[in-house]
Amino acid sequence: MSINIKFHYVRHGETIANRNDILQGSKDYPLTELGHTQLLNTGIELNQKNIEFDLCIVSDLKRAQHSAELLISNLNLKLKPKLIILDSNLREVAFGVREGFNKNLSVKQCKQEMAKMNGWEESKWIDIEDNVESEENVTKRQVSLFNSIDILLNSYIENGYKYTKNILDLP
Repeated sequence: MSINIKFHYVRHGETIANRNDILQGSKDYPLTELGHTQLLNTGIELNQKNIEFDLCIVSDLKRAQHSAELLISNLNLKLKPKLIILDSNLREVAFGVREGFNKNLSVKQCKQEMAKMNGWEESKWIDIEDNVESEENVTKRQVSLFNSIDILLNSYIENGYKYTKNILDLP
């Protein structure tokens, strides 16, 4: 049985880190007022397009969950997803020691800033691991996510649930 599926990708709303040019990666920052407005407006736009969603897959980070809640709260009842799933595979790339610092700083500068904040001497910070997520790991997470979606969709279809071929995905 062949089925065409539409994915609708919606990024989280603006966060405090976005506003201040801070690299957030897997660190969690709250949404700004503008971020709230962005998601409420997106919900209005989706209502106008009258798209039904069966499934909403969301990163386990609070900014993504809050974004999904805001967006879904603004959907007409008939458009709301029947199932919401949290998946850590949707997390942003982990930027290691650079997370929480200005996005224009180098790894070395972030390590120096970290040392200043902790009162460390150079010998302490020079050996701090970068812990930047590899492209290989990001790819593995994406493959794992899509394998999980495939299994879930097959189960969803086989069990006779209404299926509208639209999936709302909020990374």
